[in-house]
Amino acid sequence: MILQQWLTGQLIAIQLEYFLILLVSHCYFIEQRYYRNTIEDCLHAAERLSSRTF
Repeated sequence: MILQQWLTGQLIAIQLEYFLILLVSHCYFIEQRYYRNTIEDCLHAAERLSSRTF
């Protein structure tokens, strides 16, 4: 049971890490392409990614 909980925790951590990497790289891409990196752009990206990832 403890092992199962640990594995579940690891999977959630990996998924969150993947989500954060996607979010950061998306915001970086926006900044490079449009020379601006607004919080709004990042929030919209987060909304799109979260609905797709989780």
